[in-house]
Amino acid sequence: MTFFARFLSICLMPFFFAANVAQADINSNLGPLADAVTLENDGTWETTLRDGWFNMINTSAPDGYLAYNVEQPPLTGGERETSVNVYLQPGGSGMAMAGILLNYLAEDNFMGFVIDKDGHVSAITIKDGTFDKTDADNVRARLDGSDVLKVRETMDQVLFYLNDEEVFNLDQNGGAADFNLHYGIVALGMGRFAFDGFHVTQTGGGSSFPAPGGGGSFPAPGGGTSAPAPIPAPGSGTPAPAPQLSPEQVYQGEVILGTTLGIFFHEFGHALIGETHLPATGPEEDVADEFSAIVLGWIAQGSGSNPALSKVFADTAEYASLFWFYAGVQSMDTDLAQSWQDEHAPGLKRFRNSFCMLYASNPQQYEDLAQKVGFETATEQRCVDDYAKRSAAWNTILSTVQRQQGSTGGGTISVRFEQPSTDTGRAVKALLGDSGDMARVANFLGQMFAWPRDLTIVFKDCQDVNAWYSPDDASITMCYQMTEFASQVIFDGDQQLANGGTGGATTPAPTTPQAGNRALTDAEKFLVGTWTASATQNGVTAQFIAIYADDLSYQAEERYPNITVDTVGTWAADVQTDGSNVITLENTVVDWQPKQICDANNRNCQPFTPEAGRAQITATSQNTVEADGLTWTRQQ
Repeated sequence: MTFFARFLSICLMPFFFAANVAQADINSNLGPLADAVTLENDGTWETTLRDGWFNMINTSAPDGYLAYNVEQPPLTGGERETSVNVYLQPGGSGMAMAGILLNYLAEDNFMGFVIDKDGHVSAITIKDGTFDKTDADNVRARLDGSDVLKVRETMDQVLFYLNDEEVFNLDQNGGAADFNLHYGIVALGMGRFAFDGFHVTQTGGGSSFPAPGGGGSFPAPGGGTSAPAPIPAPGSGTPAPAPQLSPEQVYQGEVILGTTLGIFFHEFGHALIGETHLPATGPEEDVADEFSAIVLGWIAQGSGSNPALSKVFADTAEYASLFWFYAGVQSMDTDLAQSWQDEHAPGLKRFRNSFCMLYASNPQQYEDLAQKVGFETATEQRCVDDYAKRSAAWNTILSTVQRQQGSTGGGTISVRFEQPSTDTGRAVKALLGDSGDMARVANFLGQMFAWPRDLTIVFKDCQDVNAWYSPDDASITMCYQMTEFASQVIFDGDQQLANGGTGGATTPAPTTPQAGNRALTDAEKFLVGTWTASATQNGVTAQFIAIYADDLSYQAEERYPNITVDTVGTWAADVQTDGSNVITLENTVVDWQPKQICDANNRNCQPFTPEAGRAQITATSQNTVEADGLTWTRQQ
């Protein structure tokens, strides 16, 4: 099983780094444009981070184009300069252009300053479906990864530059303040279009940019080959340095990676039992927990030749197990009352059993966590003794369902990532999907074990916090919401421990103001609890959840088919004096996600800030109220 452990650790090497550098790279590549883009594949365009560039890739639509933009404040004096490093690899004989987007009014109404696959430099416009293109004379792009496009805006002119040489000059006839204040990047045609270093710089009215230096035209690029050369690093042609991650980024990445892998290998254990008839000598939920812990311990051991990577996976495995500790502490009262017929063990027992296997796989590595959660010395020794037997047993059991060397029959494993709607979901997709690493792991697991039929692994948004194996269609469903919930449990628990608590109570967001210890009014006492409502308009159903706590903090969630908005804040209520059971509710929003709202394809994103709320609520019963045309029901 050493091969199994080492191969998985190699497959998983890029996981953590892809997860943590994704947003850092987007910020580095695109600066103020970073929040307007997402990494996705919509069937025509794929947006991804690769080779140090932000890439927009189209391999199927010759006339397709994709643009991202960000709004800038009006120019009231001085100058503004927008610049970006551009490179492109054409994907066919048709059009291929990339550059700066400007004067954006709508998807079919904008201007661009672009270079094309032959090195031409052009100003383009698309208006009401009509495409116009004006080429610059005697100016060519280098097409070697070092081309920089700039748009320099003054109060009466807009000037276009390639590599600091002026190419076009647009007279604004009355002031550039009339120019539409949306700038960004655009790609047209088929190929791979790469961007880096998108910057917007503005001076005040009392200063101006120096005149651009350099200049001279470049000869048309010669020759070329049928296959594109490796894409150069942005700007210099040298490898881009790896981004430096902050401790907070490292921590968040390890938590998300740990919870995702812990949940996945639990469900994969169910799939092994269900599909291959793997012998399960105990309750299946306990067996799946143990399988997940054993595998994560093996992976950390398998990366032992790389100390940095070994530390990453040791931390990752800890967080996979620690979720059950914090969840168990939070639900201790519920667990004590849990039905004795429930197939799941209580949370703390699940933690004890899973961490026992993890701890014993490398006691020195996990001693700090053992001390953190209060593992007794006698428990540690029992775990070590038990692990030796169980690890050997798992080696033997798994060998019974291994694919015979040279065997080519049987089923395969495929993996699919649907587009997520939350930041955590996007992180999961980036670290497992966009990198291709989960596909490689699935391919390895398909070759490692003898599958009687095909197995499908799907990562997706779900209505519930869940993950499951389905024997009906041989599938594993991994809900992004499950990772989000499990990760938040760890974030909250760690914060509680850092503040001297037990790790069991969910804490409000750091920006949530505390209301103090004042006594609640009768109206406030009435509203404390969890309320839900739903509404359907034009065939679209939205769900609403509001949680009012007795410390006068609240959490609200609005769920739409493609968007979920979460808010945190403070609240207060008073009863009107006319005796009509009408409550005036006031909410103050102090934190919210997401910070922007996008369309169904996560494009055309716009900044979003929820407004402070004030509503008239009519209590119709102890557990129902009417507000803003909706009926809200208290959850018991």
